[in-house]
Amino acid sequence: FQTTMDVAAEDSDQMPSGFHAKAAAKAARLRREAAKLASAAALESPGGIESRPGEWAPTQSKLLRRVAVAARPGHFELSLQYGPYSVAYDTTGRLLALCGRGGHVAAFEWRQKRLMFESQVNEPCHALTWVGAGSTPQLAVAHSNWTYIYDAQGLELHCLKRLHKANKLFWLPRHWLLAACTDTGHLHWQDVSTGQTVASYCGHHGPLRVSALHPDSGCVLTGQPNGQLCIWTPLEKRPVVKILCCPAGVRAVATAPAGHAVYTLGGDSRLRVWDIRCLRPLSVSDSGADAASIRLFDAAPQLAVSQRGLLACPVRQGAALMVLPAGGAKPLLSHPSPGRLSDLAFCPWEDVLAFGHARGLGSVLVPGSGEPNPDGAVHPLSGKRQRREAEVRGLLDKLPPETIAPPAVGGGVNAVDAEGIEEALARKRAAVMALPSDEVRQFQPRRRSGKASGELNRKVGERWQRRRMELRQLLKSKKRVLAEMGDEGADAAGGRKTKKAKKVSQSGELTKPATGTFLDRLIPKAD
Repeated sequence: FQTTMDVAAEDSDQMPSGFHAKAAAKAARLRREAAKLASAAALESPGGIESRPGEWAPTQSKLLRRVAVAARPGHFELSLQYGPYSVAYDTTGRLLALCGRGGHVAAFEWRQKRLMFESQVNEPCHALTWVGAGSTPQLAVAHSNWTYIYDAQGLELHCLKRLHKANKLFWLPRHWLLAACTDTGHLHWQDVSTGQTVASYCGHHGPLRVSALHPDSGCVLTGQPNGQLCIWTPLEKRPVVKILCCPAGVRAVATAPAGHAVYTLGGDSRLRVWDIRCLRPLSVSDSGADAASIRLFDAAPQLAVSQRGLLACPVRQGAALMVLPAGGAKPLLSHPSPGRLSDLAFCPWEDVLAFGHARGLGSVLVPGSGEPNPDGAVHPLSGKRQRREAEVRGLLDKLPPETIAPPAVGGGVNAVDAEGIEEALARKRAAVMALPSDEVRQFQPRRRSGKASGELNRKVGERWQRRRMELRQLLKSKKRVLAEMGDEGADAAGGRKTKKAKKVSQSGELTKPATGTFLDRLIPKAD
């Protein structure tokens, strides 16, 4: 139906004045624009690949003939000589970075194939991640010893010596934290906005080479050789949750970007799916003997999960790539690799999967892997000004590290303990503004590391304190006695000193005191 404003806009002669006619025309124009925007903002279908019984998985050549022209830049292959390589996408899915064990570091826009920078650092690089989500993206690269941060032109900005021998780097965009797992068995959380170290703990299980980040809660998950899956937060020195998920050691861990599913690959080559909220398997097999598990023969220890729940894993000892649906055993896609696979990464908001191998970098099309409807916080088509504003909003809305907690404990970014944070701030404010007490501070010995040395230092300090007090009391008593004696006491004291200093012989002559040297034997003895 048409409203009275639309009818009035069509027939402006019926309006009482020109002002009302212009207002009606403007309202009709705004209404048409709103309807057009609503139709453009309608949710798009994700699409995907349907597997039918008796059919082989489609190859990349078949997909390239049937996909749109705008999606074809997602398939390419780079032959490089400094592998094996690690790959990483930024949060918008616009930039792709790579680093090789031979010291090769590069970043480029994969759609336009525009190179941002390329450098040779002359030392092995083990991991990398994009830091920040603004107009000036930064790249954190874990070298053989320390972790370095580079800008978009490849210039070195910072050297994080605290992140020593890191093999995994994770970026927490809501908290502006850089998490790292090291070969020395330590976990570090570094605040990128202030440069301070939030927490640094030892895992006590050897090198942490199997790790992943849960993006919803911000927790770090590590796999142990004894089959346990540990969940870490910056506020606890010990794992807050431990799950015995594999009878053998955990070889790989991956988390779903949008959800609570955790995928683990054990030493028995079985892939298991767990729910991090209830710490239980998502489903049980019909026999009831084991959790929802899939047997992957000759699987390499790498896993990657897309935004729509597709799982990518290397097979045939890393010589081929396989994509599985969520909870399915039949692969949707397979692709051979020129070299042994070393890293996997799905592109956000796009149906693209990048993989690094010993001979370079590759990228394949995976229909249905990316989310087709980007959210308002991160948009892949945002301009430079919009990215700058998003960076400022992210800094203003930065969450404190206290909000990092696993969903099983009742944490997550949606459950903030406001009362606890207010109490902690009140205690800190009271400690800073408190005035020193009027009492004289007692002597406190410096405590050293170790229980035995600390006890010994305390006893020695108490002994010296008692000795000083005794000397002070003795000095006070001497001064009091001398004051009571007066001049007579002083003369008597002086006389005693004179008698002690001078020696009179029997004949009445003063004699010098004996020297007490070895030449006394030459003096003739008196008869």
